[in-house]
This record gives sequence, C-alpha cells and structure tokens, in this order.
Amino acid sequence: MNLRTLLLAATAALLPLLGAAQQAAISQDPPAVAKSETASVEEVLATEDDGYRASTYVVRWHGNRVLLVDRLAATHLSVGDDVSFLVMRHEVGGNRLLSFALSNQDCRCEDSRQRPTTLPVDKDPPPVSGGADFKTGIVEEVLSAEDGGYRTVGYIVQSKGKRIAVADPIAQSHYGIGDSISFLAVRTKLKSLSLLAFMAMPVSAATPGVVPAAKPVTMAQSGVITEVLKTSDGDYNYRAYVVEALGARVVVEDPSGSSPHQIGEQLAFVSRRIENPLTPGHGLLSFGLTAAQEANGTNAEGTHVTLKNDTATVDEVLSADLNGDKYAAYIVNWNGARIAISDMFASTHYAVGDRITFPVARAGAAGQGHLYFMLFNFVRPPAKPQTSAAPG
Repeated sequence: MNLRTLLLAATAALLPLLGAAQQAAISQDPPAVAKSETASVEEVLATEDDGYRASTYVVRWHGNRVLLVDRLAATHLSVGDDVSFLVMRHEVGGNRLLSFALSNQDCRCEDSRQRPTTLPVDKDPPPVSGGADFKTGIVEEVLSAEDGGYRTVGYIVQSKGKRIAVADPIAQSHYGIGDSISFLAVRTKLKSLSLLAFMAMPVSAATPGVVPAAKPVTMAQSGVITEVLKTSDGDYNYRAYVVEALGARVVVEDPSGSSPHQIGEQLAFVSRRIENPLTPGHGLLSFGLTAAQEANGTNAEGTHVTLKNDTATVDEVLSADLNGDKYAAYIVNWNGARIAISDMFASTHYAVGDRITFPVARAGAAGQGHLYFMLFNFVRPPAKPQTSAAPG
C-alpha cells in the first residue's frame, strides 16, 4: 500500500469536515432515513488524546452488539443507562449501510421532532481544521449487524495499551478477532470542540464513499519535460514535472525529489489506470515516476496527514482522454509558485481564470513531509438527455 493510496483514504475521510463544496458522498445517492430507538448501554469506550475526545457506546440492536457513536463527544453515559439513538439506512456508492448515532446529532428523521438541536444549520460552514494519523492495532471483538441488505461493521481494538472503538463507515472491511487492523485516528477542531474518531482502513484501501476499484493497470511511458513545478511550505515539499506525452500535457509527481529532473530531459514514468466509480466502463488515469514506486508498500504507522482548504485561480487546464479513460489537472499559482491540482475523478470542468477551492494535504513522517494538491468532486456527470425520433 503506497503513500498516495493511504493519502487518498485519509483525504476522503477528512473532506466532509471541510465544508459544503466537496462532500465525500455521491450526490445522487438516496439520502439517509433514520428511525429513533432506545437501548441500554452495555459498554463505554471513551478516549482522550492531547485534548481531543472520542466517545462511543456499545448497545444491543436486534440481538447484535453495535457501536453507537457520540459524534460530539458530549455525553457521559454509564453502563446500564438507557440511551435514545438513530438507526440510519442509507446508500453510498452502491453500498447499503447501517449506522447508529445519538438522536440529537444527525440530520434526517422520519419524525420532524427528532431533528437535531445541538448544531445549528449555518449558511456558511463553520471553520474546521482536520488531521489524521495512520495507526495499527489488534482486533479484540467484531461488532456487526445486517438488516434487509443494510450492513454495519465496527471493531473493539487494542492499540498501544488502549481499548478503542474503530468504526468502518462504509462496511467494506472484513477483519477477524486477533487480526492486525490498520485505521485512521482523525482529529477535528469544530468551533470549540476537539473531536477524535477512529476509522478502519479497508484491506483494499479503497476511497471511503466509493465502490472498491479493480486492480490498477500500470504501463510504462516516456515524454519530454516542459516545466518543473516545485514549492515548499515549512517542512513540506512539492515537486512535479509537466511532460509532453500521450498526445497531451500531463503532470508526473515526484514526492521523493531524490533525483530531480530538468526541463528538456526525456522522463521515464508510468501511467496508472483504475476503474472510474462515477462512470462504469471507463477509467481514470494518473501518473507516477516508476512502476516500483507505484507498487511498493509503505509502513503506514506514524504517517500523519493534515488537510486545509485553499483557493487559487486556474492558469492552465491539462486534460487527456484515451478511449474513455480520462485525466484532468489544473495549474494554479499557489503562494507564488505554479503547482498542479489533480482532479481525482476527472469530473470538473473549470476554465482558465476560474477561482477554485481545493484541499491542500500535508503528509509524511517526521522529516519527510510532502505537499499534495488533489481535487475531489464526487458528483456523477448528468445523464444524456433523451431525444425523440420524430418531432411532436
């Protein structure tokens, strides 16, 4: 599992915290519908780390032990207390999901009296900052349930001497008792709240919110470097090359920067194709330096990711379409330097001069920080209008 794959998972997990423009949910999926129920708390799993708090309870639902998440970490229930919660059935990326949350902290209910009262609905999203750390632990208990094809999965995990609740928001993981599990520790500052959540990484490391893609297809390519893009921000560096190849101008990122290349050099790189979850039958293209870098794994433990939105004006649009496999990126001026923003789903259509908002990710272990610029737009393209064979 390479760093870029891990970064995609972390970024998609953090994006919902950063505002309305790039929600990590596909807009055409049916909205969640919730039903209020009551049960007794069987177990309390509370964690605090550097001022960030997580609060989760285990309750019994339809005979199964499931995780009940206090998203605002604001309650202090004890074993045996009765608690009201929402059971939500929703579909995301073709997956039927069950989730459980305290009644006053979620969005859509069958009864209007159950609507949330804790967080006000603002026209503008509140200021949020987020970060995530990749961690590992040992599965002590699997908590799962299924009802009418809707599924929920969670785990109680031992990690560094702590017993914590790890949720799988897309129910795509299949760990068993005693397995080593990889998960994200997500930290969020929302107004006066410092929140902590633990999210399981699927074995396939698929991006949360989309159906896991088939195995990527990697091919060797080469082209001439026409521009070198580079910048830095504190301990984080960025370097990429604009290359003439495949009948277009594409960007090849160089996260290591160990052997920098120059304008005019012939660059050997690879193209990587994955199935497009938004347009079945078509693919998405990305580019890296070598096949070995694309395939090599990395130790996720200790890798830290922070995410913050920024804005810039499009200077240049880069795109390619190879038999329906698409690539898109935008060159912008960011803090005085030209950088490339990869459109991860090739689903946006900005033009030169447009002002765009995008997440800036800072990732890497201590002393090996890198900047990543990626644009996520999970909205499926609109269906083609049907035309009549004859007027009238």
